[in-house]
Amino acid sequence: MFNDLIISNQEVNVELAMLDKQELINFHKNTYTEELCVDCSETEWTFNRPGTGFGFDNFFDILLPQLRPVWQKLKELDTFRWIRCHGIFRHNETELANWQAFEDQRKCIDTILDAGIKPIIELSIIPDAFADKDHPLGFGGNVQGWSAFVNKFVHFLIRNYGQDEVASWYFEFWNEPDHHFWAGYKPLHGYRRSMQNCIDDYCLMYDWTVKGVKDACDQLKVGGPAMAGNTIFLREFIKHCYHGTNFANGSNSSPLDFISIHLYSNSPDRAPNMANSLSRLLEIKNLVTRYCPLDIPMLLTEWGITWGGAKDSQTFPVTYRNDLHAAAFTLKFIKELLHLHFDVLIYWGFSEWTWETQPASRVDFNGQRTLFNYSGTERPVMGAYRLLKELRGDICHVHRMVDTNNIDALSTVMDGTLRVLFWHHDPDPANNALPSTTEIKVINLPDDLNSAHVRLVGYTRAHNTYAAWRQLQHYSSTDKGDIDIQDYGIPLLLSDRYIPVQDGLCSCGKMQIYPGECFLLTVSRA
Repeated sequence: MFNDLIISNQEVNVELAMLDKQELINFHKNTYTEELCVDCSETEWTFNRPGTGFGFDNFFDILLPQLRPVWQKLKELDTFRWIRCHGIFRHNETELANWQAFEDQRKCIDTILDAGIKPIIELSIIPDAFADKDHPLGFGGNVQGWSAFVNKFVHFLIRNYGQDEVASWYFEFWNEPDHHFWAGYKPLHGYRRSMQNCIDDYCLMYDWTVKGVKDACDQLKVGGPAMAGNTIFLREFIKHCYHGTNFANGSNSSPLDFISIHLYSNSPDRAPNMANSLSRLLEIKNLVTRYCPLDIPMLLTEWGITWGGAKDSQTFPVTYRNDLHAAAFTLKFIKELLHLHFDVLIYWGFSEWTWETQPASRVDFNGQRTLFNYSGTERPVMGAYRLLKELRGDICHVHRMVDTNNIDALSTVMDGTLRVLFWHHDPDPANNALPSTTEIKVINLPDDLNSAHVRLVGYTRAHNTYAAWRQLQHYSSTDKGDIDIQDYGIPLLLSDRYIPVQDGLCSCGKMQIYPGECFLLTVSRA
């Protein structure tokens, strides 16, 4: 892809050959130039691999036999650190035979831990035995019974996995209590609950839930509210935890070990919008700083390129979730989150198996917000996480040398090896943004370095699973065996060569980067 590879990129040349002469002239005329300069001497802080994770909608779907190969792949990739699921309890939990053994939960958690991942335990839902049948969510029923039930479950976890291991997890109560679906706005017996009702109901149940957890082990980390977006709800919850009356023990505060929030890029047209996401994060950060007297950990326990639930590309404009746009957006977003110091980042969600319950409608790349298809194929967003995990050491400052903003990068240096992760985070979901001719320079390399080994891997617009899948749709059935889509989930080796270094400076050359493309450049001693 560098100078000598631009011409030899067969996929690009084939695509350009399909353009007529005037289109080809316009193509080259409209490309623009960007330049990034990596300063090896200007390090900012040690790169702590962010606590990346993924969401999994139905906890008990973890045991789906179709997902076994995916769990094995996750173990081999060693990419994610956290998983968060909905519904670790069932309405009829206490009616099940030998329910106190929590056997189904144990099987699911064993699967998680075997994959090298830790769980964020979302304590939901309220079993019928403890629920208020007149409350949409069952809140406010036998709260003492619910607390004792949670306590029994936590004792089960400690007994099976050890206190030190369980103390490294997070415990959340409920999911998006400010959202109409999870908050109980739905009328029941003709009664519609107000927002203040919902806040009070949540705080009541939160206090009794925390009691159940902390009475089992005070070292466990409990928090919430897993907020969907209502900052009034978040403010009142924080005020309750620091200054309100604890419903469970009558004290003037409630334990709060972390604050969890959710965020999706929700522009009016539901297209990805980085500015929208970052402005909301800053708003929430400022609110937490204002109302929390302590520096409290913050977890982003759901985030996504856009909201839209299980809606697919036939009913919702979410095609960009299928392609490399999702990968580049993910890298840009995580870079910005590093400056906001979130402890955990949960991308939602996991596999298309967890979204769709009707086998007849299963089609890969249908636009759902997932990491894996029905077939276990990595969607392009997984490419972002594959590249991100290669970064290690101290972060080097990347200077932008011209006034453009589509190309961005993260760079680290460790043991004399420089790694530069860069991408084109196309701001245009219609994929009409122009490619960029980008040059990457490295300065302040060691004085005694005369030659550097430069290696480039990454995902081009032709080399990613979505591109391969689209190509298959136009092949005859006899030709389909020519493409192994799984191979397109692995970064492609694009260049491996030696370049001269003079006075601590080297130019890694120019390359044409198309919207969504992501690359990792490694510079080491020859």
